[in-house]
Amino acid sequence: MKDYMKQLKSQLLNRKIIAIRYMTDVEMNQFGWFKKPLVIQLDDNTFIIPQSDDEGNNGGAMALINGQNFNVIPTT
Repeated sequence: MKDYMKQLKSQLLNRKIIAIRYMTDVEMNQFGWFKKPLVIQLDDNTFIIPQSDDEGNNGGAMALINGQNFNVIPTT
């Protein structure tokens, strides 16, 4: 787990979010999904895409928590 966290930190820490959007219909079909999750693009062209499980069976919603505020970013 330590090696995995080290890799994640090197990929994600200090990156800048440059775009957010929902997955396109074409992308959704390429993944074989039925839901379009949020896509987060970082400044090094890394994309963060929530999935419903580790196997990537479908797009997933994201929880957005800031202190006492809780919101859900839904799939479409």
